[in-house]
Amino acid sequence: MASVPGEVDQMEVANPQDPEILRSWFLHETQTLRQPVYRTEARDRDKNDGTAPNDPCQLPLLHYNYGTGVVVLSQMGELTARDLRVMSVVSQVFWANGCPADNTIYGDEATLGFICRQLGLNPAGYVKLIKASVERLATTKVLWKINNKVVDDHGATSGSDRGEVAVGFITNWGSRRKKIKGVAELKNNFVIIDPLMAQMIRSGNFTWLRADTMRRLSSHALATKLYAFMRTHRPNDRGEIEYGLMTLAQKLGCSDKKRSRVRAKLIAAAEAICKESPHEFPRFHLRRGVRDDVLVLQKTRRPEQSPLAVVPETARRRIRRPSTFAARAAGNS
Repeated sequence: MASVPGEVDQMEVANPQDPEILRSWFLHETQTLRQPVYRTEARDRDKNDGTAPNDPCQLPLLHYNYGTGVVVLSQMGELTARDLRVMSVVSQVFWANGCPADNTIYGDEATLGFICRQLGLNPAGYVKLIKASVERLATTKVLWKINNKVVDDHGATSGSDRGEVAVGFITNWGSRRKKIKGVAELKNNFVIIDPLMAQMIRSGNFTWLRADTMRRLSSHALATKLYAFMRTHRPNDRGEIEYGLMTLAQKLGCSDKKRSRVRAKLIAAAEAICKESPHEFPRFHLRRGVRDDVLVLQKTRRPEQSPLAVVPETARRRIRRPSTFAARAAGNS
């Protein structure tokens, strides 16, 4: 099933084995996009808001609690909007290759240069930044917390259901390039996706992202996150998505708390996505709310899509989607 109602499961028609072809679509697991996991302003650059154990013999494991029911565990700081773009490319390749049972992608599609080209970046200048993103994704996990009430047939609370599920992004990666005079060059590359993340993609719990729009927004972190966040939503009867400015900023991973700056940043981000993707988001405006100004973004229900092919049923295993993300992840573990 697709993550946005009304859309169908799709993948690239172009030959996925050709590394030079620019994909028309990326994809990313939906619930992670709806949480402030990817920060638009990496706070650890100027101050460390994570908590770590005091034992000097242990590697620092930073805990970032954003107050939304999820905690990010990392050894290399907070995730950024560039990490989101990198993960969306890796996820699309994994899906386009039929969601392999070993959760691994191989060959030229598992190289840093391929990811650079798909994101519209020159490998000569950006490959080190992409490698840094892969390293952050490989050393980061999202801790989803379960805290539900158990209700009996009469509606009375009879107990509680608490738990935690840790979901990663990339578990391992590797590359090898062997050159011997007179012998064909040997290249071995692979990227392994976290088993729980792979299972959620395999079961269709992801959101499609237009690759050309993601490339054009590459220099605007907040606009990238706003675009991906709004792609996970279905508009109301008027074709609009509404969010209070400060609430939206928190969900997008914006650390700024000054209302005037947040307002200016969100207006600039909304203008960017309406400019770069007018067929999906033709316009926006602000209106007065009870407690805060509200961003009203117009979204086209069924935007024109490039020709895509449906993934064969034999390449995927369907499972029933539980009511909550944490319960689904717990069931898969």
